[in-house]
Amino acid sequence: AWYMDRVFPTTRRVARIVGPVLQRVGRLPVAGDEVFGATARLYERLDGAKELLTDPDRTSVRLVVNAEAMVIAEARRTHTYLSLFGYHVDAVVVNRLLPDELTDPWFDRWRELQTAHRAEIESGFAPLPILPAHLVGDELLGLDHLRDFADALYGEVDPLAVLHRGTPLRVERTGPDDWVLEIDLPFAERGELDVARHAGELLVRVGPYRRAVALPDSLRRRPITSAALRDGTLRVAFGPKAGGRGSSDEDAADPEGT
Repeated sequence: AWYMDRVFPTTRRVARIVGPVLQRVGRLPVAGDEVFGATARLYERLDGAKELLTDPDRTSVRLVVNAEAMVIAEARRTHTYLSLFGYHVDAVVVNRLLPDELTDPWFDRWRELQTAHRAEIESGFAPLPILPAHLVGDELLGLDHLRDFADALYGEVDPLAVLHRGTPLRVERTGPDDWVLEIDLPFAERGELDVARHAGELLVRVGPYRRAVALPDSLRRRPITSAALRDGTLRVAFGPKAGGRGSSDEDAADPEGT
């Protein structure tokens, strides 16, 4: 979106003007305007897909996690990145749990580890619903096997229902002229988080991923007074409008953990 809004239009105009000259003089291959048009149409379709995928009334994400330390760690990062970009996670499936009828002593240690990891998942991903899925003896091939697996996984729960509702990004008034923007970043750590403000956008980076959050009109001309990461939520506070500070300002915020 950043490229398409800021760079793409200029690049397209330059190509229209300079492209024919370069082709005549240097015989250089230059993309024609039809290529730029195709790119614009592709972006519009992708933008529509993102609108669909971030609509909590139509789409939700369910994480599937094996009860293993490395898989849990990866799922935690995935949850953070999904929340950063506004995707709604409504449940966690704990997959390949040993069934109770399996009583061979060889699996006792494995069962102990799974029990501990399952408790970690339930506490760490709360308040998301946790759906246990047991290891099955056969491959899940065919509709009959899939229906049996779905019945065991969901029971009386409607699989098409939204199992948990939350809003990853919120704006609320905290005083007569003070506002707070909150972004849920579960499992994010302060050391991997950067927050800055440029023009009318709040730039949030978590690890290798960065999102430009377009600030609503109520916050565009307000200075950032503080930023804090607490309990998996980034809280960015905005103060009263100040003369000379506005949509062209650039601020940096150090997200404190206290």
